[in-house]
Amino acid sequence: MAFRVEPTDISAYGRQIGRAHSDIAAGRRHLEKGTEVDSSFPSELWQLVVGRHGTQVAQARHAMRALERAVAACERELVGTARYYRLTDHEEAARVDRTYPGGRAERPANGPTGSRDFRDVAEPTAELPGGTSGVLDSVKQGVKDRYDGLVGSRVDGVVGGGGNPALGVLGVGLDLVSPSTLVNEGLKLAFDFDLFGEAAKLVAGDWASYESCAATWSQVGRLCGKVADNVAAGNNQLSESWTGNAADTRWEYFEGLAGKLTGTGGCLLDLERAYEQVAAAVAQFAEGMKAALLFISDLAIAAAVEAAAAAGAAATGVGLVLTGGAAALIAAKVAMMISRWSDVINALTVLYATVNAVFGAGDAVLNGQLDAVRSFPLPCSAYDHQAV
Repeated sequence: MAFRVEPTDISAYGRQIGRAHSDIAAGRRHLEKGTEVDSSFPSELWQLVVGRHGTQVAQARHAMRALERAVAACERELVGTARYYRLTDHEEAARVDRTYPGGRAERPANGPTGSRDFRDVAEPTAELPGGTSGVLDSVKQGVKDRYDGLVGSRVDGVVGGGGNPALGVLGVGLDLVSPSTLVNEGLKLAFDFDLFGEAAKLVAGDWASYESCAATWSQVGRLCGKVADNVAAGNNQLSESWTGNAADTRWEYFEGLAGKLTGTGGCLLDLERAYEQVAAAVAQFAEGMKAALLFISDLAIAAAVEAAAAAGAAATGVGLVLTGGAAALIAAKVAMMISRWSDVINALTVLYATVNAVFGAGDAVLNGQLDAVRSFPLPCSAYDHQAV
């Protein structure tokens, strides 16, 4: 293709790339702020989740910083290229252009183009404001039932509110500071530890912040996609006034850069889905544990009442048969309580496996994308106007 160039358009595209740099930097800052969580909760489940979360955030930050560096270098290169063409004779510029190898990529016949003054076709930072993704809204709305009577007041904290506001996000708070005497006495027949305190520890965590992280991944992912649209649109627009071998090299480079931005955005959207899956699995486990605690509390009350009745009968000297029968009934209820709690622990093991599987898949995707971004050459090696 014959050599043709308009330095003013190169400068305009350089400014567009500068805006892309600012947008990516804003996205990276939003990512860093929006993925902060409280890692101090000691529960094994939370430590598992927050440990994988820290790895994901570190990798995403590295990818965003790599993109920032690449785009900043592109802006400088375009500014220098425009200056060169303004100061260089057309024939000399054409001679230098012939030293470039011809382009290898096929440009799309009807690719997206920007305006003549290289206005952006999308506003990336418009994606950053907004609320959470509502991953757990259905859980919070669905756990509104309250139970009358002794069991209800004893386990009401499981439904929300209470002294564990983090778990309120899951609709499963565990504020059990005023336990019923009967329930406590019944639980002592089966467990030598604080069952409700142990249950609280199993799911303690900064789940409110974790939920907001899913929204952050989505927001920054969509931002990257819109930055890619702007980079690609301006690149195609510049092809209308800058043609030749150097222009082909430039087009291929920025087409690749737009692709890396799109890939990074897609990867972050995958992380949003992974966080949704983990949050849903935790919510499902917590709801199952709530049901188990209610069931165990029913049994505990019945066992405590039977034990008290048997003790009273034995004291009269006329209730020994009743005492023996009550012992069998109590033993059966104790066995059922222990079995139901074992089901909770088994479900927790399944939850651990689910979390590891989800994050394992996310790690593989993110690592691959991060490697691609890191290996993407800066302009001084791949896109480099040799006269600049």
